[in-house]
Amino acid sequence: MELLSISEVSPAWCRLSRDPSLWDSVDLTFRRTLPCQIQDVGNFVERLIEFGPPMRSLTIDDTIANKINVQKILKSL
Repeated sequence: MELLSISEVSPAWCRLSRDPSLWDSVDLTFRRTLPCQIQDVGNFVERLIEFGPPMRSLTIDDTIANKINVQKILKSL
């Protein structure tokens, strides 16, 4: 979530936030994702996978999995 937040600081920070080496592992868990006031978790995850850099590891817990279409996400990876 921190990378998404810094992308709004300036164009230079936006470029930095898209550095693929920083997206090696993504942790989408209730503790990290929902407190950030994301209204539509499903849409957020779909956009992250569609537009984000390639990831080596994606962690999703049960709380997040119940709010998204897991099958659709798996097809996109």
